[in-house]
Amino acid sequence: MSTSEEHGTNPGVFSDESDAGIFTDNGPSSEGEDFSMDRVASSANKPPLPESQIAAPQTKARAEEPPASKGDAGDDESELGINAEDLRDELQFVKWPLTERDRQTKVAKETMGHIVFLLIFALVTILPLQQSASFYSQHQTSMETLISSIEAYPGDAYGVTVKSKRVGEVRSLQDMFDWLHGPAAAVFYSQNWFSGRPLTLQKLDYVAGNNQIVASLTIRQKRVTSSSCEVTSRFLEANAVDTCAGLYSPEAEATETQIPASVTDEKLQAAFKYNATFASFDGVIGEYNAGGFGMDLSTTVSSAREQLQLLQGLGWVDANTRAVVLETVTYNHVLNLFSTIRIVFETPPSGIIEPSVQIRSTKLYRYLSTTD
Repeated sequence: MSTSEEHGTNPGVFSDESDAGIFTDNGPSSEGEDFSMDRVASSANKPPLPESQIAAPQTKARAEEPPASKGDAGDDESELGINAEDLRDELQFVKWPLTERDRQTKVAKETMGHIVFLLIFALVTILPLQQSASFYSQHQTSMETLISSIEAYPGDAYGVTVKSKRVGEVRSLQDMFDWLHGPAAAVFYSQNWFSGRPLTLQKLDYVAGNNQIVASLTIRQKRVTSSSCEVTSRFLEANAVDTCAGLYSPEAEATETQIPASVTDEKLQAAFKYNATFASFDGVIGEYNAGGFGMDLSTTVSSAREQLQLLQGLGWVDANTRAVVLETVTYNHVLNLFSTIRIVFETPPSGIIEPSVQIRSTKLYRYLSTTD
């Protein structure tokens, strides 16, 4: 048997084993010494086999290996305890960390969404108010001019005209009641147009033609206690002064109900009872909290004047009064504006009345037309 057959190699080709044995870093192995030089030379002279014949055994071996089936993959999954479908379902709900680029994109989208919301909000709310601002100012100015300038009014006798002071000229309590009896009654209980033509029954509760009174005409006051200030002892001894009504403050406000024994009318009694539901207001001199003593005046001019005369005769306003307020609410259907009309007569301890007219208009029915 030849040497090549003993080693199981192809003629003329060194096997991996012979290569490893002969050509090593330590020199030729012991097996390499058995070969003679002529055998090596004869083997070297033979032509090498083509590559197709050399790779054939490996290709064939691979072809003989059966392909991995789906069952085998399932067996591997079962051995690991993992179901591929369940794993895919769970991975859908996994919140993967965002990259820096994704985070910036998300922030940019949210910012744009907020900007669009603010623009739409401004168009719906702020813009209509700005468009109606001119109507508000014009309406308020005209109403203030009407109330402040009127001085002549029809008296109780038919055809008799009485002239009184304007509201801005009121300086005493008598001036105030004269204005309430005269110009105030002429404004809020109009019976004639500006031309002198009588108003119809449906128009008797209107102010200046188109401003309908939608709330009762109310008169109320703010009072302080008789011990809201201090008097020097020398003056007390000389003049026997035992009371002192100071400036208005929430701490000095009087809230005690004092109904005169002669008053039996329930509507008139309300003027001497403290009512906490009255709204707060501001004046020229100070600010006044909610609450006060007041009543709703009658809906007819004759009854309203009678009620004012009774209040004046009963001393409803005295040295403890710090502000008298006449107020109501009107609605102008042409301009779609509600107006709060408030005439304030502040009565500080100095004794000089400080009058002011306050009108606030607003649009409560916002969307009556497409332009709103």
